[in-house]
Amino acid sequence: MKRFRKVAVACMSMAMLAGCGGEESANTDEIVIGVNYELTGNVAQYGIAHRDGIQMAVDEINADGGINGKKIKLVIKDNKSEAAEVSAMSELLANEGAVAILGPATTGATAQAFAVASNTKVPTISASATGDSVTLDKDGNTLPYGFITCFTDSYQGGAIAEFAIEKGYNRVLVFHDTNDYGKGLLNAFEKSYKGEIVSTEGFNTDDKDFSSIITKNADQDYDAVVILGYYEASGQLVKQLRKGGNDKPILGPDGFDDSRFIDLVGADDLNNVYFTTHFTTVGDDEVVQKFIADFAEKYDGATPGAFHALGYDEAYFVADAIKRVMDDGKDVTPENVKEALENTESFSMVTGTFSMGKDHQAKKSIKVVELQNGKQVNATTVEAE
Repeated sequence: MKRFRKVAVACMSMAMLAGCGGEESANTDEIVIGVNYELTGNVAQYGIAHRDGIQMAVDEINADGGINGKKIKLVIKDNKSEAAEVSAMSELLANEGAVAILGPATTGATAQAFAVASNTKVPTISASATGDSVTLDKDGNTLPYGFITCFTDSYQGGAIAEFAIEKGYNRVLVFHDTNDYGKGLLNAFEKSYKGEIVSTEGFNTDDKDFSSIITKNADQDYDAVVILGYYEASGQLVKQLRKGGNDKPILGPDGFDDSRFIDLVGADDLNNVYFTTHFTTVGDDEVVQKFIADFAEKYDGATPGAFHALGYDEAYFVADAIKRVMDDGKDVTPENVKEALENTESFSMVTGTFSMGKDHQAKKSIKVVELQNGKQVNATTVEAE
């Protein structure tokens, strides 16, 4: 298994998929992979980025001959960032013959999709659902058809806490979204942080005015502000803090890592801001730099963000599993793909290297990046335990 992945990292190509061993067992010339992402609605920015990364990966794979000669057919559905649509699209994609489904993006939506997957028995993979229990049932057992290829909230919450102490931020003010994402991050941060939390304030995902909780804590003594939430509300909060004269360091999670966060706040007010992420353009890693160049070529000079990279790696992760199924002379069925996903070891692409745990969660590294004038200027990597 490691043999193929090392080649893939070296050349960022799936040429090996087109001509390596194993008899082709499927009866058609196409392999259907479903895409169930938030392409409209409140968190559409995440879903669109994933979709674009997935499309780029699949275009590369198909241009190189597909997987052992079979092309991937993407069937893309918009769940509209709505609970009912997440379930409906999961069922529809299963009925349309998908051997695996990519998405959704957020933890709550992914939990729904995984519940449907338990019934349809189609492996479903999220590249960004960071909830600690998203792949587990209420009794703590692994959901057989749900997988995540990102680090979890407990890991990134702990990383934020550790980073704060390393920077000398021994007293912090914490704001958090009251959704599952924000509460999970808060719980992890509180467990790991060795300093003093002077106050904890909750907010809602669709909040626009934060003046009351900002004013409430105006006289607090602290070294840094920690904001745990998605880009829309967090962006508004950061903007209002900065416009009010608060120049304290601000720490956040991967929910900050979106171009709309920068648009909401304004580049001039994004100094001394740090956040955890799965991917950064900072550095000289050859694989990452080639991905950046290829992405710019495909998408009219655009620079990829973390969710583009996660979607890209997610597609290659599934393609790698399908190839192993075919190399073993097995039919490309959802069940066989699921087993191959479970057996993934040391898979390396642009967001790092990971193996799939028994809990169906990727064991991988995390990065903390710094913004100055809205630009990423440096990054620190924390290796998974």
